[in-house]
Amino acid sequence: GKRPVTLDGKNVIDFSDVYGGIILGDKGVGKTGLLNSIVTQLIFLNSESAIKVIILDSKGDPIAKEYEKLKQVKRFGNSADDYCELYNYIWAMVGKRQVSVNPKGLSDIFIVVDNLDSMLRELKEEHEYEYTRVLRMLQTLLKRGEELGIHLIMAGKATNDLYPFLADACELQVLFMNENKLGSQLL
Repeated sequence: GKRPVTLDGKNVIDFSDVYGGIILGDKGVGKTGLLNSIVTQLIFLNSESAIKVIILDSKGDPIAKEYEKLKQVKRFGNSADDYCELYNYIWAMVGKRQVSVNPKGLSDIFIVVDNLDSMLRELKEEHEYEYTRVLRMLQTLLKRGEELGIHLIMAGKATNDLYPFLADACELQVLFMNENKLGSQLL
């Protein structure tokens, strides 16, 4: 079904057609607020059986914290070990969907990652091998999301290694610009 979400009261995105989204900008420009709005709308506009939402707050920001007791929401913590747990959890789901006769008949999964740049930096510093595995997983999900029914929505600072690596593979790109209070731009 359709999953329309308003980004700012004017721009509406149908998330049934978006399998890769990235929100970039400096600290304090509204990335977490936009993610929270997207997650809230997805939860309230869809039945419990239609979607599952997996949330990773790498800095412990309160993305949809009030919904974590709902069956369709699973939250992961903010340590390198939690990122590794998330990796294993997602790969288990991908494996189940690959062997499923009809993955399209399964509920859509929305993976929401805030502060992606912090998560990747911490993984690179503490678990180099896991860092490489997580990058490969992100690439795979962006390439095969539609086939698997998995949507990946990420937010973080626009670092030199993050933006070029992921942005080209994302159907939805939102760039918050802080210079001279220019606002945000939907790319």
